[in-house]
Amino acid sequence: MVHWKGYNSEDDSWELASVIFKDAPSVVAKFHDDHPSAIWHTPIPQIILLVQKLSDNVCLPTSGSEFATGKDLYSAAFVEIPPKTRSLIPTDIAIAIPTGHYARITLQSGMAFKSSIDVAAGVIDEDYRGPIGVLLVNNSNSNYSISLGNRIAQLILEQCSIPIILETSSLPPSTRDTSGFGSTGN
Repeated sequence: MVHWKGYNSEDDSWELASVIFKDAPSVVAKFHDDHPSAIWHTPIPQIILLVQKLSDNVCLPTSGSEFATGKDLYSAAFVEIPPKTRSLIPTDIAIAIPTGHYARITLQSGMAFKSSIDVAAGVIDEDYRGPIGVLLVNNSNSNYSISLGNRIAQLILEQCSIPIILETSSLPPSTRDTSGFGSTGN
């Protein structure tokens, strides 16, 4: 039995759990139909990323789907990356990162899985306005070719805090304390 406390003073009863859980989707839908103001819609603020084209060989960042977090970045040159080496791939764009954010460049999962290509560096500070390059690492045993206009990485905007550094002679204790690598069982 489950004690069910409803949304008004008259709806206070005990019911079998199986009844409540079996009917939950229809009960919730009916409640929302009867009480539309109970649904809390939180608007998602739109962040603007200003992008400057630095050449004619530019593809602006795009989204792979409506809710994709990362914006795809594209190569502005043909580059051949030999095995076990790294190359800086130009995008020929510059960006103005919104206040309180930084941009993170991360790998394309398909390139990583299918071709052993990884991104080696990836933090772009809010105040950087220069050309964006993507440092790719070829972990495979064969050359990897990138053509003009190929998707090469993803750019993700993340909110961040910039700390003030304060030196101290000791740190407050924690349950983990100084236990490091492997201390959580992994």
